[in-house]
Amino acid sequence: MTKAVYNPYDFINPIKDPKRFAGREKELKEIRYYLELSTSESPKYFHIALVGPRSVGKTSLLNMIEYMANELGLLAVKVPLNAEIVKNDVLFFKEIFDGILTKGAERGMYGGLSGKIYRAFRKAIDTLKIEAEMPLLFGTAYIGFKKENITGVAQNILIHDLKKIHSEAKEKGIPTIVLLFDECDLLSQNETLLQKIRNIFMEIEGYILIFSGTEKMFPAISEVFSPIPRFFKRINVENFKEFKETEECLLKPLNDAEKEAFDRTCIADIHRITNGSPYEINLIAHYMYRRWREGKSQRYSYLLKY
Repeated sequence: MTKAVYNPYDFINPIKDPKRFAGREKELKEIRYYLELSTSESPKYFHIALVGPRSVGKTSLLNMIEYMANELGLLAVKVPLNAEIVKNDVLFFKEIFDGILTKGAERGMYGGLSGKIYRAFRKAIDTLKIEAEMPLLFGTAYIGFKKENITGVAQNILIHDLKKIHSEAKEKGIPTIVLLFDECDLLSQNETLLQKIRNIFMEIEGYILIFSGTEKMFPAISEVFSPIPRFFKRINVENFKEFKETEECLLKPLNDAEKEAFDRTCIADIHRITNGSPYEINLIAHYMYRRWREGKSQRYSYLLKY
């Protein structure tokens, strides 16, 4: 029987498993500090911007922040962005409310996934029908947008609903709601939406925004949130600077037997050749591992002649 094809290195997809995540100790320590501040007796809510070039591992780091937030008892919600969503504030906040209520219901908010309030919200959003009273005003606004071509939703409605949701979360022992946004370069296309985000989250407490994007997102965000250090704590995400980070990236995906077969003398070469790029490290390691499994190399190592 042919052995199943296996390769522990994935250079395409972001890392989701904390056991396989390498490096970023300094960044994670700093982010944890700000998350924990929101759980103190006198909570403070600091928003965070992850800034770095593409393929440097920002999405993987965002996944680790989600894991960390949930570990701390916070409610972490990923909000997907695309070109259509960022064009209209109703669609944008629909994703936020849908994400918070679904994740929150999984944690017991509003009676859970089978509770009448969550089911009424689903009916309003999915079928555009309101057949039960909801504590949120957004459902009506969303139906108006879909049926009557209303172009936006009032800021006061959003503030009211987000406050109500946080109040419900606190009753269920959830101190903070963490909203994680990837590909935030898209937000720079809609300055009006950025202004609404700023105005709303300056008015309410109980939320932490995590924006992730490249330097391209910063001109518009800096303009709207000026001075930006008062609203966002910037975390730079770069290639691995330390040799040990590259080593961890190479060794973490391996089991004990594979680690024994790994020629560690090649790590310095890989760190130098890739300039510490997580994507390139995983790309090289993927093909190293493949050649080793195919019997083309006795030792699991990187050789220039390959």
